[in-house]
Amino acid sequence: MEQTIKKSRRAMARVKDVMRLEGWMAPSVKLTLLDTVVRSVMLYATGVWAGNLLNIQETRNKWMKKLSVIYNMGLRAATGLDRRIPLWVLYVTAKRVAVHIVIRKIVWRYAGYLRNMKEEQVRQG
Repeated sequence: MEQTIKKSRRAMARVKDVMRLEGWMAPSVKLTLLDTVVRSVMLYATGVWAGNLLNIQETRNKWMKKLSVIYNMGLRAATGLDRRIPLWVLYVTAKRVAVHIVIRKIVWRYAGYLRNMKEEQVRQG
C-alpha cells in the first residue's frame, strides 16, 4: 500500500507539471490525462491489496484518505476549482466519482470473481 501511495504521488507530480506547462490545455484533456496516468497507477491491482483493508476500519480510512487527497488535488488542478469549493461540486463539475467508491466497487467485483471461481472448482472437483 505504501508503494501505491508513493507511485500515485510521483504520477500526480508529473501530471501537475504538464498541466502547468500546457496552459492552453482544455479541462477535458487534463481530466483524461489525470485518469490515464494517476488513477491507473492508483487503482492498479486494487482488488488484491484493498480486499484486506475492508475489514480493518482505521487502516482503510487512513489509506483511502491519502488516495482521495491525491486524486482530489488532481481534479482541482484539472478543473481549476479552488480548495474552498465542496467536494461534491468538484465531482459534479469533473463528472467523476470519488476514489473510495471506485475502490470499493473494484474490491466487490474481485470478491465476486473469486467466489465464482471457488464455486466452479467445487463443481469440477
